[in-house]
Amino acid sequence: MPADRCPCMPFRLRVLAGPSISDLRPVAVNNDAEPMTINTPHIIGRLCVRIRDFTGIPNPGSSRTSPYFLQNNDQYSIQVQVRFKRVWSADDIVFGNEFERKLNLPPGSSIALRFVQWFDPGFEADIFSDRPWAYSPLLVTMNALRVDRGELQEHPIRDTNIVRSRELGLPAWPSLDGERVVESWEPSILSLPQHGVLNDSSERRRHFSVQPNRQSFEITPEHVYDMDFFNPYLDFNNYALRLPGGFRFRVLDYWDGQVSQAIIYRSRKTTLFTNFLIGRFHK
Repeated sequence: MPADRCPCMPFRLRVLAGPSISDLRPVAVNNDAEPMTINTPHIIGRLCVRIRDFTGIPNPGSSRTSPYFLQNNDQYSIQVQVRFKRVWSADDIVFGNEFERKLNLPPGSSIALRFVQWFDPGFEADIFSDRPWAYSPLLVTMNALRVDRGELQEHPIRDTNIVRSRELGLPAWPSLDGERVVESWEPSILSLPQHGVLNDSSERRRHFSVQPNRQSFEITPEHVYDMDFFNPYLDFNNYALRLPGGFRFRVLDYWDGQVSQAIIYRSRKTTLFTNFLIGRFHK
């Protein structure tokens, strides 16, 4: 019997994050003003996880919802502000999921896979293998991306992070009240001959879906990336996937206890930048 069908086992989602799977801390869900700081040998960054009408385990500092959701239909947001500590090419860094063992997938999973591949032109996956995985280049898959030189600023007084921006080497956190990331690239970082300054997410995704364009673009410690990953299709409260056309299934109906994790990784899997979202179900 699937875990969620047993009335004696009401499972709830808990959100954790950290530099590795063995070093995780609770994330304060929907806490716009106090993002979690993550410092690894490869990145320094901040993370805010938002879930609409959150019904999971409320880690200290969590809220039921965020003003982020007032004018959209999105079900969740993973917002990251990050500075990489050494030079990488855009082809090196991917965002995605992987699992330790084979998944118990529902009928129609191939339909969902084709939808994701249409939605994300850089998406690659093998969800039917013994160790399933799904990845896309970081600069392709993010829904919104702002890139600049990251000039250091002091936080507004309301920002109560223990470590201040200047000590982190990051600019002020841009979303104290749930403001969404607005696509923007500083011209000196990326400007395309046919489009000029790249301030359109669809053009950015189209450009970086071409591998030579990723290989020739350097991500350097001078750049700060404010990025947001969101959509209206994945309902974390019910852990259900809803796609256009009426396709829907509840993940818990097929869940076998595996941890769901989203990670930033080097594409050749030799460097783990961070496990920055781990979803675990608890009674």
